[in-house]
Formats: sequence, C-alpha cells, structure tokens
Amino acid sequence: MAMRESVTYQAILEEGHVEGLHRTILRLGRVRFGEADESIRQQIESIRDIVVLENLSERLLTVSSWDELLA
Repeated sequence: MAMRESVTYQAILEEGHVEGLHRTILRLGRVRFGEADESIRQQIESIRDIVVLENLSERLLTVSSWDELLA
C-alpha cells in the first residue's frame, strides 16, 4: 500500500490542516479584533471539522468581534 493512501498518513495530514486553520483564524482574528482570550482560543481549538474551520476563516471578513465569529 502506498504511504499516501494509508489511513494513518491521511489522518496526520488532516491534523496538520486543522492545526494550520486554527493558527490562521487566531492570527487573522488578532489583527481584526485583538488577542483572543483563553476561552475564545479553546473554543476555536476544540473545532476539528475542516469545513467548519474554513467557514470561520471566511466569516472573519464579515463579523465585528470574536463573539460574533463564534455565534
């Protein structure tokens, strides 16, 4: 079985993608709204669904606060 097709390899790639989205959302949110408090950071980092995280990253363009982003 090719490594790229292995379930473990795919899981590692997905985890990297999730962590990258967490960093991006927190970084861009910091620019727009200021530093995220620990509660906001934990809420964002608890999201594991890539589609949800991608949607949050797009919502950063239209919302006016961390609370509105996570509502």
